[in-house]
Amino acid sequence: MSFFKKMPLSLITVFLTLSVASCGFYNDSVPTVQSTSDKTLLPKEFIAPEIATQLTQKPLVTAKDFMVVSAHPLATQAGYDIIRQGGSAVDAAIAVQMVLNVVEPQASGIGGGGFLVHYDAKHKNILSFDGRETAPAYITPHHFLTKNNKPMDFETAATGGGSVGVPGILYALKSAHDKYGVLPWKALFQPAIQLADNGFPLGKRLHEMLKVAPYYQLLSPDYNRYFNADKSLKNVGDTVVNKPLANTFRLISQQGIDAFYTGKIAQDIVNTVNNSQKFAGKMTMNDLKNYASKIRPVSCVSYHTYKLCGMNPPSSGGVTVLQALKMLEPYNLRQYKPFSVQSVHLMASALRLAYADRNKYLADPDFISVPTERLLNDTYLTKRSRQIDVHLALPYVISGDASDSLTQYASLKITEPPSTTHLSIVDKNGNAVSMTSTIERAFGSGLSTKSGFLLNNQMTDFDFEPEIAGIPVVNSPAAGKRPRSSMAPFIVFDKNNNVKMVIGSPGGARIISYVLPKIIAVLDWNMPLNTALEMPNIVAMSASPHIEVEIQNHISKDADNVVSDLTQNLPQRGYSVIQAEETSGLHVIEIKQGHILGAADPRREGTAQGD
Repeated sequence: MSFFKKMPLSLITVFLTLSVASCGFYNDSVPTVQSTSDKTLLPKEFIAPEIATQLTQKPLVTAKDFMVVSAHPLATQAGYDIIRQGGSAVDAAIAVQMVLNVVEPQASGIGGGGFLVHYDAKHKNILSFDGRETAPAYITPHHFLTKNNKPMDFETAATGGGSVGVPGILYALKSAHDKYGVLPWKALFQPAIQLADNGFPLGKRLHEMLKVAPYYQLLSPDYNRYFNADKSLKNVGDTVVNKPLANTFRLISQQGIDAFYTGKIAQDIVNTVNNSQKFAGKMTMNDLKNYASKIRPVSCVSYHTYKLCGMNPPSSGGVTVLQALKMLEPYNLRQYKPFSVQSVHLMASALRLAYADRNKYLADPDFISVPTERLLNDTYLTKRSRQIDVHLALPYVISGDASDSLTQYASLKITEPPSTTHLSIVDKNGNAVSMTSTIERAFGSGLSTKSGFLLNNQMTDFDFEPEIAGIPVVNSPAAGKRPRSSMAPFIVFDKNNNVKMVIGSPGGARIISYVLPKIIAVLDWNMPLNTALEMPNIVAMSASPHIEVEIQNHISKDADNVVSDLTQNLPQRGYSVIQAEETSGLHVIEIKQGHILGAADPRREGTAQGD
């Protein structure tokens, strides 16, 4: 862990390998076992997306009426209190998100975006709320190209105003509240206002990440909020106050989201973006005024006796996880030992095939013809599934043929470094929320407004090159377009169409690989939630047979034994094994035998709480 703590943040980003025009990724390795103990062995696309700061065994929490699971104890408490006051799952989600903006500002907040999946128990209806950022009007497909038509390096592109998209999470939450809220909008901001006004204890994760964010220190005066008079970083547990954010929340709670999208807060955002010392943008007040979140249908597939529902594009997480699950269904993972070499090999095979499709086809459906139905078609997925070799890793995978004859796309993806959060909620009436939100990498663009919140760098979720060899790339920048995401909030239903599980995670492009095995662990192997979350993360997202296996975390002897087994035996299946610290933040609820069970990822600071 110490190695990652000493790394500059420029190295703690995810660089997925570049792909050729019509295929998946670049093939860059031969099978070897590698370790984070020697950074020279690690290609940069396999360096952990965030520093690892927290490894704490978490209990399985049991309740009868409701459950809240989020990334910080104070946020979980806020959501718990809102439901105790008679609030809905959406009400609780709003309170949780606002508190997270205060106590976990590096990960999410009103300066970013996200996706919310909601289940309405009364009407048996499931919808998603797309609060993804949009590109300002000045953005062109060549936004991230240099004068020589070469892609910018990531740090240059991500730091400053030119990386900032129009924030969307606040609009999505208001839209959800209009449909499913119970308590007054104003009441939902009170827990966050009190914490920002009176102060909150500096958390360990935020403390560690402040040490490796030079761009934040460079661009934002409020970086000093976390330091003492003698310029030393405050200690974990020291009080941090954010009066500007408290005032911002008061204004939004009283005047609604118009205060954010048209008022002085909007002008503050525009000024911050356009006056940036690095890579200044050209955002306008109209960019904010014209923003609107979208209510979208979800995609659902059956998996054995279950139904799983997740986000549609512009998030790629839902479709990619669903594809992988359907590819795995014929192989009946229940017959294998949990996280055995054979089961991990099959999961990795399906993930690699699904990622290849993701990179070629998935983007903003308002700008691109996305073949979602074709990608989730049983016949198509059966054909993809049959490509899996049950014994050996495929030497190379490419995308399937899911486009129509008039629409051909190249495949290219370079980065998706996260600083993201996830929350899962089930309220007293059985309504459920699965929400993932983000400002992209840690501390986003490095810009903080005078209104007290950080701004995202989501424009770097676009591919930097608009075309390859004359063939367009689906996820290229364009004015008003939403960049592709990997966020994968899911709600799972049992055979009686009752909520079985609520799940999601932060982790950039790795989210897909984090979520899939944990779903399988619960549905196929009947593992207790906390045990499932202790199992090592397995990441397989490359066209070539690379696989990441989480290093031994020493929380669970069983998990450490799994790591040893996989690292020793996967190379015999043709994999290049890389051990790395994985920083998932899986927050999961399961309903089982009349009980509501909640568990938080041991890798972060999250907690579960319910009655």
